[in-house]
Amino acid sequence: GGGGGDLLSGVDGVRQGEEMNFVDLVPPLLQVVRSGASFLATYAIAALINFSALNDELKHALSAQGAAQVCVEQLQSKEEDLSYYSLVLLVNITKTASQRKLAKEAGLIKALVEILEVYSNHVEQKTKLLVQVVSLIGQMANDENCRRELIQRSTPGGSRQADVPYHLLAMLTRAPTGLTGAAFKAKLCFAFRQLCRGDYKMKAEVGKHAIPRIQEDFSTHMTTLTPEQVVQSLLLLQSLAEFRNNAVQMDDALREPLEKLLNHLKNQGGAFSSNREGIKDLVVALRAQIDRQTKEEFFL
Repeated sequence: GGGGGDLLSGVDGVRQGEEMNFVDLVPPLLQVVRSGASFLATYAIAALINFSALNDELKHALSAQGAAQVCVEQLQSKEEDLSYYSLVLLVNITKTASQRKLAKEAGLIKALVEILEVYSNHVEQKTKLLVQVVSLIGQMANDENCRRELIQRSTPGGSRQADVPYHLLAMLTRAPTGLTGAAFKAKLCFAFRQLCRGDYKMKAEVGKHAIPRIQEDFSTHMTTLTPEQVVQSLLLLQSLAEFRNNAVQMDDALREPLEKLLNHLKNQGGAFSSNREGIKDLVVALRAQIDRQTKEEFFL
């Protein structure tokens, strides 16, 4: 689908209309999505995204009136724009535990797994769509029951292909370069950190694959790094370093790349200038964590 960003900026101006009660628009717009032609449904969802972006009351109204169910149904659509906007709206309306519960009951996790099964081999062509999928996975994993469901095989003893972490790790190796790739990798790092929370088995699995990729990004793709990607990568590494084998791997693999990163930061203006100190602090904390894990005498 082509018209992505234009649709959202097209209805953006309406957000200024303070005197209008957008909550009253929720039922008719959801009705358009349910019953309209796909291009009408796309416009209706784009309008709901804009109205709800900065409006918690509207997010709550959407959630309470079954918007998650409506959006999950649109994910079956062959119209890619409609699927994309449905995912963006779902990101807006899964911010709280009660909203995520409704989205889970609407079948969101199963729908996300199905999208991954279709598209995880086509990251280059489908990055825009997959950024939203990965954002949702990270957000849904805030709740422990969702996190557990996301890391389970679809069928017990089934193939790795039924496994969300498997798809995410595969996409990490295929992520495009440049700014789009940087945004995608940042979301992937966030999703991995969420899925690994309190789970050493997951930390071991993700560490094996993610540490070399981040090492490569910090070593050879320095010019395309964004502050968000650097921050999310460092936060993921910190989480992974809680598992000792990962810390040992990092001690060896990341010493030079982290030094390179700090030198690179010194010469960066723009977006990096406001993040420089925060990123330096994260590097210091990560190094301390690695040192703690690798220098301790475990066998006294």
